Amino acid sequence: MAGASNGSFHIFPGDLTIVLVGSTGSGKSATGNSILGKKNAFKSVAAFGRVTSTTERKATVLEDGKRVLNVIDTPGLFDGTSNREDIEKEIVRSIQMSIDGLHAVLLVVSLKVRFSEEQVETVETLKHLFGDRILDYMIVTFTGGDQLEEDDTLDEFLGRSCPPALQDLLEDCGNRKIVFNNRAKDEETKAQQRQQLLHLIANILVKNGGKPYTHEIYEQFKKETAQRVLTSSKEKINTPSEDKELEQRLEKMVKEKMSEYEATIKKYKDEVEKLQKENYKCNAELQSCKHEQGQHCSNCKPAKEHPCTCCPPVTPCKPPEKPVTPCVPCQPQPEPVTPCVPCQPPPKPVTPCVPCQPPPKPVTPCKPPGKPVTECVPCQPRPQVVVQCVQPQRPQACRVVRITTCRRCVVM
Repeated sequence: MAGASNGSFHIFPGDLTIVLVGSTGSGKSATGNSILGKKNAFKSVAAFGRVTSTTERKATVLEDGKRVLNVIDTPGLFDGTSNREDIEKEIVRSIQMSIDGLHAVLLVVSLKVRFSEEQVETVETLKHLFGDRILDYMIVTFTGGDQLEEDDTLDEFLGRSCPPALQDLLEDCGNRKIVFNNRAKDEETKAQQRQQLLHLIANILVKNGGKPYTHEIYEQFKKETAQRVLTSSKEKINTPSEDKELEQRLEKMVKEKMSEYEATIKKYKDEVEKLQKENYKCNAELQSCKHEQGQHCSNCKPAKEHPCTCCPPVTPCKPPEKPVTPCVPCQPQPEPVTPCVPCQPPPKPVTPCVPCQPPPKPVTPCKPPGKPVTECVPCQPRPQVVVQCVQPQRPQACRVVRITTCRRCVVM
């Protein structure tokens, strides 16, 4: 079986993307973990209400080591706690999150509960969102494989108790079905389940000419739906004499819807381009890690003998470019400023000249008698007469000494 699946995959050698849909509690997240081979890739716990609230995508590398399998988990329908329209928008996001389109749609149904109208309505919801062509990519995936007996197969179980609604669904899906035991512990059982799923995906690719459910198919379906609404609205107008306001409103509504669809499609394309860049980066990092660990693809010889030539080259990371400073309009240059000259201390004030005064007349002190004093007396303008009293008690003892005006020393 593995050989058949690998041989069929040559028609589409790129990465694969699958999406899980179904009612709340059917085991979508647990099945996604089993497909990825990881225990906690998606949050999966036993609960009465919905656990997954938004569309999520996880990835794993297939056994051939060359391609990536992307698994998209969606919120469950009919949980009674969320708006139906919001859940449908989240399911449509799976197209936005796929890179090359959806290669398979897994409708998850639990063997532990009775197949009810909810599962039938889930299929009708998918047909309403994606068109009837979505059935060409659908695989009915049963969970609770541990409920089957050891010698019991899925076909035998369905042969004993398969309601007519489930029979019709299997017929619409080309009788593509698989059972998962998400509680399996041995690796052999897990690997066998993944190989069976890959075989069914290969059959889908063969039936559809190797083309997945792409964004172009989704766009065409939306345009046809809008055109049918417009046509049916025009047919309801009975006579030309009736008011044409209704027709104008309908045409306006269709144009608005078309504009909304085109905006949504553009948004999806932008997201796809972004995811493609991320996917290329992941593949480059994966190839780089393999070469660092000494692993090579089947077409390469060991690196010591011949370098690997079939793997895509790894583009080294470039440092981020420096931001460009925007040009600022030129401003006129300011006028040059004369530098400040250090201040000089102010000159000292000049004292105005005072007219010279004649020196004071010297006073000749009285000297005791008997000791003549010789001193230089400056010339006076006129002679002076000094009366010296030798004996004050006797006036007649006083004598008059005449001092000449010449500059010379005299004895007093």
